[in-house]
Amino acid sequence: MVFSKTFLFGILMACAGGLIFLMILGVIDLIKNENDRTFLELIAENWWSVVDFLLLIVAASLPLYLRVLENAKRFEREGDFANRMLISLNVCKQASDPGKKGEFFMRTTLEESFGSFFPDLYVQKIVDDAKRTHMPERAPFLQVQTNYADRKRLRDHIKNKISSMSSSGHIMKDMGIPTLEVSYVWALTFEHSKSRDELNDKFRILLIREDFLDKIDAVDIDDVNPKHVMEDDQQAQYFRDRWRNLQLLKAIFPSRVKDGLLADTVSLTLPGALESKHANAWDSWKGQSPNAVTLDDLEAKELYIEMKN
Repeated sequence: MVFSKTFLFGILMACAGGLIFLMILGVIDLIKNENDRTFLELIAENWWSVVDFLLLIVAASLPLYLRVLENAKRFEREGDFANRMLISLNVCKQASDPGKKGEFFMRTTLEESFGSFFPDLYVQKIVDDAKRTHMPERAPFLQVQTNYADRKRLRDHIKNKISSMSSSGHIMKDMGIPTLEVSYVWALTFEHSKSRDELNDKFRILLIREDFLDKIDAVDIDDVNPKHVMEDDQQAQYFRDRWRNLQLLKAIFPSRVKDGLLADTVSLTLPGALESKHANAWDSWKGQSPNAVTLDDLEAKELYIEMKN
């Protein structure tokens, strides 16, 4: 359907262009020669010019037409996810299963178009270039290769966007209304899922509580999630990939920010108050799991080495 509509539009544009061209030729001819030749005589005498002009219109519009056709086929195949920006909250709550140390799950808190999230074309190019040069199957976190000032402005923009999700809480806090304030770590990724198709290959900002991230390497994902979740092979692998990526984030943050890593901390504030001390699932986690991702492992694999600006 998209193919036929686009093709028809191209034909109509070419015909309209040809008529406009003929009208211009007619005016020029009348001005020069001041004769009484009809419009049809003018076409007969300049048919080759008309054909050349139509071919020029077609040639000029062909790249645009092919781009539209490619986008249409990609949308039919995977939707518009590759041009979306998501903020994904990573949560761990108390386990319902006494044999587990917690229950890990993910929730999308914001989704919008890439162009809406980054309205500036220069910024879009910086982020898109970072996506093209990184190794998603090994390290999903993006590093931007630009100057310090641009990196800082880009981080500040993302941080402000995340902070705006709790804008009402900041105002209520200023008004003296009881609020809760929690520190989070965020990092921009272009995740590549080994377990699913391209539907999950998209820009994501991973958001996780800072105190949860501090202990993410203490346990393995199999010790956290409910058994019925991990029995689904695809979902289990997706959870393992995300858990590994969060462990990787702890290993590289904040040391790799100076090398262009798009990550930072942000405080989110919402109305409310705890009646008593709230117990987090990770409060009792200690040490480091032997399977945890470490910075030494990453450097041995030449991941996230220092960038040359």
